[in-house]
Amino acid sequence: MIGLLLAMYPARWRRRYAEEFRAVLESRPLGPFDVADVLIGALDARLTPRRLPGSAGIDGGHLVMLRIGGFGAIAGGVLWFAGLAAASFTGGDNPLWVAMLAIGTVGLLLAFTGLSAFQARRDPILTWAAFVIPALGSLASVVGLSAMALGPGEDPMVIGSMSAWSVWILGLVTTLIGSIIFAIATLRAEVLSRRASISLAVSSLVVLFLAFGTSGVDTPTPIGQLVLAICLGSFAASWVALGVMALRRGPIRAIAPA
Repeated sequence: MIGLLLAMYPARWRRRYAEEFRAVLESRPLGPFDVADVLIGALDARLTPRRLPGSAGIDGGHLVMLRIGGFGAIAGGVLWFAGLAAASFTGGDNPLWVAMLAIGTVGLLLAFTGLSAFQARRDPILTWAAFVIPALGSLASVVGLSAMALGPGEDPMVIGSMSAWSVWILGLVTTLIGSIIFAIATLRAEVLSRRASISLAVSSLVVLFLAFGTSGVDTPTPIGQLVLAICLGSFAASWVALGVMALRRGPIRAIAPA
């Protein structure tokens, strides 16, 4: 992993700073945030080769990544819930609502990436799981939503016998599972809102129970729909709260080793 990250930098930069930078990377567990941070530094080093070395590397782009994660959580939570609610009320025929839901899903993926900076020092393996699982889910969700918006027919086939709706549901379930893991990692790191993390885990778990019919609540009934709506709203609000907290905490304390 470290060798691949170093290879992203220009040859001239590697000749001067590779060994020192390798030592920095080896001194701490690397999470998804750190990988994205290093890639931003590599891009910066290639675009501005005369920039000082300290501005291109790990922690060089952490402020940008944290802000992206924070704003991604806020925008993703709002757009995801608004798109889902609008599509549910209108029958999902309007491509605008599907596009909002897809953009919100991408925003949540950015949140998973950026906010992992608060977790990687404490639980790097758990942090990677909290990123990889929802990343796959987000990709599946976007593929399914894109097929529903652009494909012919009411529910076009996407992969083999799987319909666009099935692909989206699979992605949604995977994202919810990843959100539970993310909430657990956030609670263990003790850096963001404990209430928001618990709310994220509980709401995701309840939605999963409702989806698989193991909660004892019949979702087609008005009570079931109300419970589902509350849980989905709580899921989105939890992400918004985590994003706000991330922007308030700032980057220095967020990435300090535990």
